[in-house]
Order: sequence, then C-alpha cells, then structure tokens
Amino acid sequence: STFLGKMTSAMTQLLNLNAKRFSQEAKLRRFFSESHIPEGLAQPVWRLFRQQQRADERQQRVGLNEICDLVSMPRDLLVQLSAQVFEQCIFELPILRLAFRFRPGLVRGVCSKLKEHTAAPGHTVFASGVFATSAVCVTSGQMRYERRRCKTAHVVERTAWVAEAALWGSWKHLGSLIANSAARWVGLEHAALWEGMQGHEDADMRQLVTHYLEAFEVEAASQMPISAGDDDGTVPFELKVQSALADNAAVAVGWTGLFVGKTESIGHRLRHRLG
Repeated sequence: STFLGKMTSAMTQLLNLNAKRFSQEAKLRRFFSESHIPEGLAQPVWRLFRQQQRADERQQRVGLNEICDLVSMPRDLLVQLSAQVFEQCIFELPILRLAFRFRPGLVRGVCSKLKEHTAAPGHTVFASGVFATSAVCVTSGQMRYERRRCKTAHVVERTAWVAEAALWGSWKHLGSLIANSAARWVGLEHAALWEGMQGHEDADMRQLVTHYLEAFEVEAASQMPISAGDDDGTVPFELKVQSALADNAAVAVGWTGLFVGKTESIGHRLRHRLG
C-alpha cells in the first residue's frame, strides 16, 4: 500500500504538470484565433514558447523528497543520498564546515536531519518578528531578505544560509525571507542539529562549540533591540556568515582554522545539551 501511495503521488504530480502545459497552450491558441494571427507570425511565437518551456523544466530542480515518493529506500541508503545532496549547503555554514573537517562522520548525521521545502514566487518563508523554527538554506532559485521600513532588499542566492541564530536557541526574526522565483530551501532545526551530532560530542567538539557560542551570543546580543528603520547598507545579522568566529574558536581549541580571519538562555540551553 505504501508503494501504491507513492506511485499515486508521483502520477498526480505528472498530471498536474501536463495540465499546466495544456492550459498554457490553449491560451496561446485562443489568442491566435481571436486576434486572427496568421500562421507565419504564430510559428515563431510557438517556437519561443516551446524553448522557454524546456528551459523552465531544466531549471526546476528535482528534490530528494520527490525521489523518496518514487522509491522506497532503507534508512542507510537515504542517509547517504542526503549527505550527497546537502553536503554543499552544510559546508557553507562556517562552524559546521569546521566541525565536519575534523569529524567527518558528522556529515551524514546532520544532513539526514535536513528537511527540504518548496516555495512559489512571492511565498514568505518566514516573517519579521516571528520566532524562528530553523536556520534556512536556499537550495535552488532565488529569495530576498527584507527588513521593515528599510529601502534595501538583500538577494539570497543558492547555498546561502539565513538565521543561523535559530540553531543556538530562542530567536525572533529581524526581517522577512521571500521567494523571488520558484525555489527550494532546507530547514535545520535546533533539536535536529544535536540529534545529528550524537556520538560525536567529544571534549574537543564541546570546547569548540562553547567558544563559538560565547562569541556568537555577543554578536546576537548586539542586534537587540534593532532599529526598525536601520538601513545603513551593511549586511543584516541574519545573513552574515560567521567565518571569523568559527576561526577564532578553532584556534582556541588548537585546531587549524579554515577561514581568514541573545540572551543567557541561549548559552545555558546549548551547554545543557552538551552535558
């Protein structure tokens, strides 16, 4: 019954895609007919339409969740696929890239906890002032980050992380993340990160994360409160890549760095998890 359900879901997606194509083609035919467009003028329009259809299909990335709808896989195989698909995204977050360099086994554990989602153009992934549920990484398409009453919207491209603070404790978003185009994104939750790291929390790892967290808390605290009209041209805190903090933490525990150089409850919660 599980296999039948997955095949039904896949067929539904295919039928929806075909229905969209037929609707677009019918609209074109109606336009040509109602406007009395001669065949010689309609043909180049049809050619461009077909070319753009094929280009759109190529740009629409197939997600791992769609493959899981087609194929029922054992957990070990699914974990390996997750690591292959999401490894690049994970490595764009400096502290995780650093940890994975010295503890390669972490990759599969954390990647298996990532959840991929789709977003239509204009969809709001999260809104300003709402408590964060996960850190977000764009896996395809393009998004924009906006702050209230700020004139500048910041473009968020593929593999970029937003709202890393959600990994370390309670956090309210300082801006909104909105899809500019059809896009995909993965969310990494606070609890899921630590579940994925189970079995790799040795003394060096604990010390690394503790040093990083203490510096991150200072950075996060400096953003609260934030002026609603702040638009000084700097990169918003929720979009910053904390390479220097990760490098300093590595030096503090005697590891070779990879990069050139909110409240007390955040630190308490993480230290409690690390024991």
